[in-house]
Amino acid sequence: MDSKSQAQKYIEQFGRERAPEKKTRNIRDLERSVQKFANELYRSETHFLLELLQNADDNQYNKTSRPSFSIEYRERGLRIDCNEDGFTEENVEAICSVGNSTKATSSPGHKYIGEKGIGFKSVFRVATKVWIYSGGYKFALDRTKPLGIITPTWEDFPETPPEGGTAMYFRLSNDCDEKSFWDQIQVLDANALIFLTRLRELKLVIPKAGRLHERRLRREDNRIHHQAIESKIFENDQQILHYLICQYTAQDMPKEEKRSNCRTLDIMLAFPKLDNSNPRPRSQMMYAFLPIRDCGFKFLIQADFLLAASREDIDESSPWNQKILACLPDAFGNAIEYLNNTELRFTWPRYIPRQDEVQKEYRTVSRSMVAGLSKRDVLESESGQLRAPLTLTYIPKDYTLENGEPLSLSNASSHRYMSRRYGHGDKENLQLIRVKALTFHDFVRDLHESIREQAAKERPPEWHSHLAMVLVKNLIARNVRRSDVSKVPIIPLRDGRWVTADESWDRLFFPAEEPSTSVPEDTGLMEVHPNSVEDPFRFQLFQLFGAKPYSAAQICQAITKMHKSSAPPVVTVKTLISQTIFLFLQSWICPKDIDLWVATDQGNSAELQKCTCDPWT
Repeated sequence: MDSKSQAQKYIEQFGRERAPEKKTRNIRDLERSVQKFANELYRSETHFLLELLQNADDNQYNKTSRPSFSIEYRERGLRIDCNEDGFTEENVEAICSVGNSTKATSSPGHKYIGEKGIGFKSVFRVATKVWIYSGGYKFALDRTKPLGIITPTWEDFPETPPEGGTAMYFRLSNDCDEKSFWDQIQVLDANALIFLTRLRELKLVIPKAGRLHERRLRREDNRIHHQAIESKIFENDQQILHYLICQYTAQDMPKEEKRSNCRTLDIMLAFPKLDNSNPRPRSQMMYAFLPIRDCGFKFLIQADFLLAASREDIDESSPWNQKILACLPDAFGNAIEYLNNTELRFTWPRYIPRQDEVQKEYRTVSRSMVAGLSKRDVLESESGQLRAPLTLTYIPKDYTLENGEPLSLSNASSHRYMSRRYGHGDKENLQLIRVKALTFHDFVRDLHESIREQAAKERPPEWHSHLAMVLVKNLIARNVRRSDVSKVPIIPLRDGRWVTADESWDRLFFPAEEPSTSVPEDTGLMEVHPNSVEDPFRFQLFQLFGAKPYSAAQICQAITKMHKSSAPPVVTVKTLISQTIFLFLQSWICPKDIDLWVATDQGNSAELQKCTCDPWT
């Protein structure tokens, strides 16, 4: 407006055109409808503040100023200030109308949040009268007058007017519970700032413990990629919220009267950053620039949805909205691909939607998100490559070392195993995208391959100990058959060999206490290496593999059994000597029907009865 007189003339003309000459039945019905509409528009008394934020965000701002908005307490009143450029006739028309909107005809480059021109009416749930001072206009809307909610009257602003921008003053109604009202404002969700396009600062001056308390909210953005923004929200200069926002552009949007200039649309998914204080994301809101409702997803969803009449849910019958919902699975998949380039690379599975948490009407979208993600190359394998989740296997903690390395890891399995860098606490979410858990059967199969690549004797003691624990648990608690693991060469012998349970069955002894009484070679018997039985799990495993307590008598019997033949045993002279010494040390008395074969000084063997012994040599 060029002057106050022109502004006043416009308001007075508007009021005359709107004001009824007499209160007819139609006028009374219309008035009741408008009043009822204002009272029932939202369930929350303070939701009108979000509508005011929406209106402020839709307005124009001087490029030299940082868009801001303040709410200040007054005795039975409320003052709102915004540093926007000021009202135009179009703004006055919208705020005094029902169903009028500037959004349908807005230019593609200028995004408007407001849609129906109806949200402002919700202020009359708590206020009887509202004064507005902006851009040369000063007028009031009075609920107590006929059609006063939509009929402006030229009035002076009741407080000191601002030098620029817009100010509003609300007189609270007598039936407004002031304490409850301010309690609700005090906990206004800071996320209200997250998807606003212009407004970055919000100040609330509210009564608290008998004093006025100032709460300042501020949003700061940092574009880190052409399709990603890092956004932080501060309260009184202390960071309280931190998001990574990924953008997706939906193409070929259907024709919509309320979005006549829009053929493309931006969908934003905001992922709350995870840290020790916030290790698990909670359920988040769906937004149409301002919060609509909690739909059960673990990330914020923002799109230019068409809202239902209640303005607290989306219009599910709208082809426009159906197109947006159909794009969400791709938007989610693209976002996860981007998160793989951030510090959320190994924690993003916590954002996977769960059917039991998502609201019923959005479960089809949720299922599509999960199904689509299972086929994308988004999970890292042990080989370091990104693979589709349905091709990967999760390794339970029992099957890993302290550092997370799978016990059965090999070059072949590294391409199938999911990276150890993902948390075991995310197992259930990973199963949603079809990651399989390693079974004991597959573990043993992969263990064979692993040992072929790196022999058991080259493995560190902690590997053997943990492997033994896993095998014992499965052989006992899960009643796994011994034959399932009997072909893995993991039994170390005193003589340096490594054998399987099949090879050593019924021939395996625990070690002798003294090395001098260890099992001689070529007896057909085997003695477990003494170092290995110091580990309780390995000791128990060898028991399950048939290892028996050391028995000198059984070893002596095995030796003499070799000597029953009239032909000498097919063994080396060294072996004959060790066997003879063993029998001597055990004071073994051979059966009369057996004549031992011994080594002679000629370097060959002979039956003991045919030999002489020189006591002086």
